[in-house]
Formats: sequence, C-alpha cells, structure tokens
Amino acid sequence: NELIGHYKETGEFDKSIACCRQVLELLERLGLKGSTAYATTLLNVANACRAAGLLRESMIYYNEVKKIYEESIPETDFRYASLYNNMSLLFQEMGDYESACDCLERALSIASRYENARIEVAVTYTNLAASQLKLGRYDEAIDNLQKAFSIFEMDEEKDYHYSGALSAMGEAQYMAGNLEESARYY
Repeated sequence: NELIGHYKETGEFDKSIACCRQVLELLERLGLKGSTAYATTLLNVANACRAAGLLRESMIYYNEVKKIYEESIPETDFRYASLYNNMSLLFQEMGDYESACDCLERALSIASRYENARIEVAVTYTNLAASQLKLGRYDEAIDNLQKAFSIFEMDEEKDYHYSGALSAMGEAQYMAGNLEESARYY
C-alpha cells in the first residue's frame, strides 16, 4: 500500500501499477479478498489507476470497494467519505461534473458528522465548488467556497489546501463577472 502511494505521488505510474497487481494477488492468496482490509487496499489501487490514466479500470475498482463497504460497514462510516471523494476526482477527470457533485455531496453528508474531519470537510466543499464551476453554477460554488473558508480560517496556520480554495474563488468570481474580487482571491 505504501509503495503504491509513493510511486503514484512521484509519477512512477508503471511501478505503482505493478505494486497494485502484487498486493491484490497477495491479498487473494491470503484469503482476504472481499474483506474491508481488501477494500482499503482496493481504494489505493483505484486511486493509482486514476492517477495513471487508467480511468475505466479505476471505476471498476471503486465500484468493487463500494460493494464491499455496502456489505460490511455502516453507511455513515468515514471510509465512505474517502471513497466518494476519490470517486469524484475520477468523475472530474472524465468530465462528468454532475456525478462528481453527487459524490461530493455524499462525502459531505458523512464527513460533516465527524468533528475531527474539519479539513476534509473544507477540502470537499472546495472540490464541490470546482465541479459546480464547470457546470456554470457560480452562486452555489461561491457559497460552498465561503463554507470552506470559514473552516480553513479557524486555524492560524492554513492547511495547504487553502490555496486551492482561494484559486477556486478567484475563478468563481471571475466567471460571475466580479473582476476585482477575482483578482483579490488570485
């Protein structure tokens, strides 16, 4: 799992995918296929496939994770929020912004239940706004970005995702025709 993520983050996609194949084979040999531990690994595999541009394969893995979760964990479990957030990124890459919004709204409904998930909630609001911008839903995007800011600004030292929210608000204000506001956020 760690090597999958390392190679994905360093852009060594061939190595990442090779590790994916190895870990899935190992988990199957150990009799763990279908378990929640297997689903956690499968989520990493789906993310690696998405990053490597293997979008169809990534979707197959995400759907398998969802099926395992539906059979093994409550629908309010935080792991669902992670699944939906990651699936939304795949939908964004596929240009299906409606499905991305749907996933992000599902993720928000779960993550918002967890007090210690403030930053995850703020990032989800930001990602939702980015998809809404692609759909021309500027007012909704601006509203969700303001929600993200209210969370990010609770901390004196800003999370690195804060810059993404500022950039998205710059775009939202530009698209809404508010050029001075846009420049201020950029």
